[in-house]
Amino acid sequence: MNKTKLLKVYCCAECAEVEVKTATPKIRGCKNASFHRWITMGEKGLDKYVCQACGVKVNTHEAPSVQGCRKAPSHIWAKISS
Repeated sequence: MNKTKLLKVYCCAECAEVEVKTATPKIRGCKNASFHRWITMGEKGLDKYVCQACGVKVNTHEAPSVQGCRKAPSHIWAKISS
């Protein structure tokens, strides 16, 4: 049985920092708040997306989560390449 952990893309809803990890990143070190508020964007992949509201860019396997946009009620993703 394969127990390889998948890499996931996380984005902080407070500062828009992006981290790629197998588990939720540490909450310390947010430049805009007392702590990071990580939102899971999805599984790391080759497709590149940019949020048209806040400008954050992520590489995911499928369309990223719409939660956690700093500048709008939700992310508005545009696929920029695959």
